[in-house]
Amino acid sequence: MTNEMIRYTNNDTEDVKIRRTKDILLSSGTGVILFAVWGIVRTILNYTLVNKNNNEDLAEVYAGLGEGQNADMIFAISASLAIALLAAEVGLRLFVGLSARAESKGKKKSWAYVVVACIMIPIYITGIVISIVNIVTVHTGVIDLIVTVIVEVTSLFAFIELVVSAIRLKKMKKHQTEMNGGEPA
Repeated sequence: MTNEMIRYTNNDTEDVKIRRTKDILLSSGTGVILFAVWGIVRTILNYTLVNKNNNEDLAEVYAGLGEGQNADMIFAISASLAIALLAAEVGLRLFVGLSARAESKGKKKSWAYVVVACIMIPIYITGIVISIVNIVTVHTGVIDLIVTVIVEVTSLFAFIELVVSAIRLKKMKKHQTEMNGGEPA
């Protein structure tokens, strides 16, 4: 067996921990990406199939604003804002997920994606709390709200696991580099 083969089959405790952490980071990064895709699908389904009554109520509100440009402009601004927020959320989730996957495969990544994920965690916690309050106060569509909370909690756990794994991996790599005399493993 050559030294190169031994290097790739190294089962030191530290190497096993690094591989396991990389696997967790890969899985959580994939989860974050899949939840981004789910966000798009959920939004499309929500506005096209599920909430036809809400869409009709919204149309009545816009119609109540008056005829002409005011109602059209408010609708256009509202729709643009909703699309921009969805695009921002999906873009940030893709950035975080793809960066985590890249780092798990050995590419050196900055801390930026970890910082973005840390910023997004309290935002998702707030959304979950709001959904739970809606479950208690709203008497229609409770099943939809419960499913939403379950999916959002799962998404939150993917983000938390991603952050923990990324920090752990960066620390282990730094420690391993220090142990190798400044040479990366």
